[in-house]
Amino acid sequence: MKIIFFCVALCALAVADIKVNEALFHLSLNLLDKNETQINSPFSVALALATINEGVTDDVSQEITDKAFQSLNKEIVNAWFKNKITLFKDQGPHIAIAAANFVQKGLKVSPTYLKSIQALFQCPTQEVDFRGHPEAQVSQINKFVSNATQGHINQLVTRLPRQTTFVNVNALFTELSFKSQFWKQDTKEADFYNEDGSVRKVEMMKKEESALFSENAEFAFLGANLNYDGGSPMNFVFEYTFFVIVPKNQTLESLKNQLTFNGSFSKLYQAAGRRKVDYAFPKFKAESSVNVKEKLEKLGIKKVFEAGADLSGIAEGVGHLDGIIHKAMIDVNEKGVTAAAASMSSMMFLSANYATDIPVFRADRPFLYGIVHEGLPLFVGQVY
Repeated sequence: MKIIFFCVALCALAVADIKVNEALFHLSLNLLDKNETQINSPFSVALALATINEGVTDDVSQEITDKAFQSLNKEIVNAWFKNKITLFKDQGPHIAIAAANFVQKGLKVSPTYLKSIQALFQCPTQEVDFRGHPEAQVSQINKFVSNATQGHINQLVTRLPRQTTFVNVNALFTELSFKSQFWKQDTKEADFYNEDGSVRKVEMMKKEESALFSENAEFAFLGANLNYDGGSPMNFVFEYTFFVIVPKNQTLESLKNQLTFNGSFSKLYQAAGRRKVDYAFPKFKAESSVNVKEKLEKLGIKKVFEAGADLSGIAEGVGHLDGIIHKAMIDVNEKGVTAAAASMSSMMFLSANYATDIPVFRADRPFLYGIVHEGLPLFVGQVY
């Protein structure tokens, strides 16, 4: 009987993994603007939303649950995040995640809420003085983010209104090497074909080796293995993958719409088989700042931002979520990938199969890319 229950539990976790991964990939696509090179971390943004969702109820919570997490019960989402955060914190220096609350002195915050988010998201709380010394608190928050991202994001926020009473911040950092690094002497200047018909030169990295690969009439998918210090290069079960998706006979925006409304990232990822591939993609860097509030409102998450929203599960008094900001960066070169992201939510409370030939894969036009941990999209971006 115990074996049956154990198998049922494992199956439930596997289903939750697929569903949350899917929700995060769709969230990431909705955070990307048209025709701009960008990067975001759906994991970081979703963690900010899950932290808020833990303290709200009824229609405010349901809206977040439905629109951000595709109606997946928030207890399941919270348990999923708890598991992933614990996993990443135990993996070592190649990936780091941190979260914290900064609370105005005197604000009557719910002890139950603080205890819950500490247990679920390893998110400690400290009292600060936004009203008396807002500049000092901005500096403190930026220092927290800079330390958590090893200096890759030094300024998440420039100012905070004096009315700010509760700030939640999380940060994610990863530094991974390609299993088989590109030779620098093989990186050559090559043409990159923009969608407007123009052509520009990029530094194109090229390799022929075993990789995850699939293609159909609409796009081609490539997944290059990533290692980290301490991982065995002889181990063919790799936790991290750098993926590139190149559209065929359509724009990148059309492909994103297709993946958003009709696609399944999990099925796309699982359909890729390992085979020898002659592939190339550009060496590039990207940085992005995202006004998450605007994106979420377009998705239909509005109630939590309205004045008078019921945030009583977080703190006493009439309050609302003032905004969510997000910054991310990525550096892709011959050695590997370095990426970092941070999200901040601020609230205000008042009074309280193998083929015989080798396929060729070229990312020489606008493409989608990202970093995946066993199907979980940690970072997703696009290159134009």
